[in-house]
Amino acid sequence: MDRCLDSGGASGLGYPDILKVLLDHYLALKDWSRVAILYQQSARLEPKNAKILIELAKVYKELGDKNRAIETAKKVGEIDPQFKASADIFIDSLK
Repeated sequence: MDRCLDSGGASGLGYPDILKVLLDHYLALKDWSRVAILYQQSARLEPKNAKILIELAKVYKELGDKNRAIETAKKVGEIDPQFKASADIFIDSLK
């Protein structure tokens, strides 16, 4: 599975249940690069799911990619205003 993800194969993963199992596995390993790939695919499957984007923003932070973390957190606030205040706090913590 590692090689599949590393070579761009996540786009073939179209079932949320499979993504969840893989996410649990790679989260336990703290393999942030692969976790990011899986959350990106999850976000493609469910683009209006703010909770997926929240987790993706956190992973970008773990990877040290502040720009993508901020960009993703902004999307969270746009998609679901209930999370806007928390997203703004998260963004401020990155500056």
